[in-house]
Amino acid sequence: MLHAVQRMKQVMCMLSVILDKKKLL
Repeated sequence: MLHAVQRMKQVMCMLSVILDKKKLL
């Protein structure tokens, strides 16, 4: 379960970064 949680956190971080970049553009 810990691995799944870490993966989810990483995915959320990646999505947030992508969304921020799109907003900047």
